[in-house]
Amino acid sequence: MAVPQTPSRARRIAESARQLATVWRELAGRGADFAECLKVCVKLYRAAGGSPTNAEKDVRRIIAAYSDEEGDWLWGPAMRTAQRQGRHFELPLALTQALQARTVRAPSLVW
Repeated sequence: MAVPQTPSRARRIAESARQLATVWRELAGRGADFAECLKVCVKLYRAAGGSPTNAEKDVRRIIAAYSDEEGDWLWGPAMRTAQRQGRHFELPLALTQALQARTVRAPSLVW
């Protein structure tokens, strides 16, 4: 049975998704790769009460949704770090494919 979406629960979910995206942003901005960001964020997601069986898929959806809605905010630090280091920056392939296919869900619908 699904838990009803009350305004306070929806707000907590949105805040948790934002916190997760913020951690991802900071890690990527320090040069962490996709796998490292995903590993850390999956652990955080589970610790916050997210579905243990769908954790990786849900985190990917959250990050894809933020990439779509707030890409400059999410990826800005990683792009600036890559630029300072003289590297080319590209979005991870899995996120690019999800965005092109528009298979992402809003973070508030994920957990």
